[in-house]
Amino acid sequence: MSLPCFVLLKVFRHLPQQLQELEIHVNSDPYQDDHHDHQDDPQYHIHCDADLFKSSGTVFNLRRLILNTNLNCFHHRMLIPLLRQCPDLEELMLPRIKEHIIELTQVLDSHCKRLHTLNQEDYGASLMSAGHIDALLRAFSRGFRQLHLCSHSWDWEYYILETLTTTATVNTIEVLRLSNYQRVESYHILGILRHCPRLRVFQMGVESDHHFGVDFSDLVVSMDEGWKCWDTLEVLTLKVHNKVAIGHLYLKEWKHRTALDARKLRLGLRTLPKLVTLDIRWSVMMYEWEFETVFSP
Repeated sequence: MSLPCFVLLKVFRHLPQQLQELEIHVNSDPYQDDHHDHQDDPQYHIHCDADLFKSSGTVFNLRRLILNTNLNCFHHRMLIPLLRQCPDLEELMLPRIKEHIIELTQVLDSHCKRLHTLNQEDYGASLMSAGHIDALLRAFSRGFRQLHLCSHSWDWEYYILETLTTTATVNTIEVLRLSNYQRVESYHILGILRHCPRLRVFQMGVESDHHFGVDFSDLVVSMDEGWKCWDTLEVLTLKVHNKVAIGHLYLKEWKHRTALDARKLRLGLRTLPKLVTLDIRWSVMMYEWEFETVFSP
């Protein structure tokens, strides 16, 4: 057994019962970890026994559990018994696990009754895969109030954002932070604003060198149609771009239409009753005069 795994298992076996916050950030050499057969190590079975915590009858007071690690030894046989003993857990960051995702989601749903925040906001591949987050969102019957998600690939973005609007979380989500998004499209983002009635904070972080985000015209049309979060939204961060390329044959008409859209956007933003923080990040495809038009008096 590698030293990080051995130490990590020791830590979990001797957690103070009164502990309320625990963060573990461990990264090992993936080659060594992948080529070490933990199943042949007798100490591994001793410390990863399914009754690791249950045997002592210990109930932990953990409110926040952050597990950011790529260790293969950290899997369901240690994670699930721990979660069963954390009835007061509120915020969770999960590592990437390869199996038993259904059992994991069932334990979270049945044993962690106060869980409301899933934090997967990390730049790396050590956290849950898109498929596992998708399964968790579908199986978590109470819905999450806060989601902090970081994209790892373009298909990840399509996968998760479409799931958000079709599960229980659509009616419970209050804070949604999306980071490192590279290929997100208008209908994904605007779908969140249109369908989430309790949304207070929506922050969309997109890589600055990518021309993806919310289309300017689509944003204006969406505001005209109405957002379910209109009366609750307090913080809004968006990246906005314009699909019209430089050298458009109808540039004069396009400028006129854009000016009208800019006026509608300005008026619409002013009518959001609880909005206190607005961060609109314009794509390099938009001209300086457009920026001034939107925010002029």
